Amino acid sequence: MPMRPLDPVPGVARFTFMGLVSGVPVNNSIHVQRASTLPWPAVDLGTVLTALKTSFETRFLPLIQSNYHETGLRGLDLTNTTGADITLPMSGTGGKSNFSSNNAAACCVSWKTAAHYRGGHGRMYLVAGDASGILTGNTFESVYLSAMNTAANGFLNDIKVISMTPAVTPVLVRRTSNGVPLIPPLTYEITSAVVDSRVDTQRRRLGKDR
Repeated sequence: MPMRPLDPVPGVARFTFMGLVSGVPVNNSIHVQRASTLPWPAVDLGTVLTALKTSFETRFLPLIQSNYHETGLRGLDLTNTTGADITLPMSGTGGKSNFSSNNAAACCVSWKTAAHYRGGHGRMYLVAGDASGILTGNTFESVYLSAMNTAANGFLNDIKVISMTPAVTPVLVRRTSNGVPLIPPLTYEITSAVVDSRVDTQRRRLGKDR
């Protein structure tokens, strides 16, 4: 049975950071909402793309291992099925020169909202830094963890201060409740970020079985 298509989210665009770690694709997305339910003009999408590129490369990239290479940042208007779709090229490389435990090692950034419910909360699984940032086999050391927390909350603030009319806000998009689709989907403002001290894994970043 074919999957049900995703319902539009009025006024919301999804921004996806695309990269490669040892040649394996790595994507992380965040949603941004305009204070309007109208479709995003391409110029506004471009403004946010430029701001997010600068923020990600300034705040996160220095904390990611050098095996990670950016390839682009895609902005997609989710207001309707014909919304603007723009990709901005990116070519930066992670700033941590030594290899981490493996390509699957990830640092989990959780996006916090005022909503309380089970499942479907926003996260980014960033490629981890080098081995110096890992205290034990499953824990990030405190200096690295503090730097990531500062970077994540600074990244959120960078979105909130983008100079645009109408203003924009980072949001979490919730599409289902108890297995039932929410039409239209709900959005909750992201108020802060928390970085987990546990070393997480993204197994698919190791590539195919061989």
